[in-house]
Amino acid sequence: IIRSSIKSADSIYIAWGVGDNYKKRKREIEQILYDSPAADIKCWFNRNNKYPMHLRVMGKDWTLKSYKFKYIDT
Repeated sequence: IIRSSIKSADSIYIAWGVGDNYKKRKREIEQILYDSPAADIKCWFNRNNKYPMHLRVMGKDWTLKSYKFKYIDT
């Protein structure tokens, strides 16, 4: 589903939070995104430059920037 969805996406927003929970799954998703570069991948950074922030705790000081892969070597 993810692979087919990103083929037609103009933008992708990563918002799974900054914790190391589900590290294996995050690595898998990053690899899919890296292997199928078609869309602009973005995420929200907080004022301490932590990313990707989860939207359930969105703050007024957040900024939207390009996502930097954290779980795979690029």
